[in-house]
Amino acid sequence: MLSSLIPHTLDAQSSRTNAHLLLGDIKTEMLELTTQLGGTGKDRVRGKDRRDKWGEVRALRKEFRRREGGVVREVLARAKVVLATTHG
Repeated sequence: MLSSLIPHTLDAQSSRTNAHLLLGDIKTEMLELTTQLGGTGKDRVRGKDRRDKWGEVRALRKEFRRREGGVVREVLARAKVVLATTHG
């Protein structure tokens, strides 16, 4: 892709929204929880706490996907796009 077009890509425009910052926070929280769940030895989370933390991870993943779709819809709603195909 031409470097001059990169700022106009969906990824670049999505990363400039306020909602994208929230996505980063959700992703960080998911990473922290999965790191805790991956512990070994006496640091390992067990029993009900482990089940609860996996429930939190699932809820965060669901929220992440929902909000990510919202960011994409927001960017596309503001976009002025013309689509065409070539015909020979």
